[in-house]
Amino acid sequence: MFDKSLLRGYAGFINIFSRVSDPLIVVFAAFVAYWFRFGTIAAGLPKDYQLLLLFSLFSVVIIFPQFNLYASWRGQSLAKQAKSVFLAWLGVVMLIIIILFGLKISAAYSRLWLAYWAASGLIMLLVFRLCIY
Repeated sequence: MFDKSLLRGYAGFINIFSRVSDPLIVVFAAFVAYWFRFGTIAAGLPKDYQLLLLFSLFSVVIIFPQFNLYASWRGQSLAKQAKSVFLAWLGVVMLIIIILFGLKISAAYSRLWLAYWAASGLIMLLVFRLCIY
């Protein structure tokens, strides 16, 4: 088996890599969900979906650190980290839903796409964490 202390020297890199990768994963999940729901992404996402995605990126950058996702997870269980990722992503998705309904613009977005995005985003974020920690 390989020695986990080998990774100790890369803790700073893994932290920065996670902070950059999380928003990219959210974007990728949005495109996958759009393709899955509508069958194409040839022209890219429509403007209203792009704005929603931009807001979600800001939300990820602000909310994820509040759940200590970028703190050291040495000695912590994967279940505890998975719970933190789940709660942080749930916070982002709930914030988006509240804003969409609060501004009465939810009809402009496919609810099925939002569900696919929420599910695929969670799965991708959890798999990413499992791979790097």
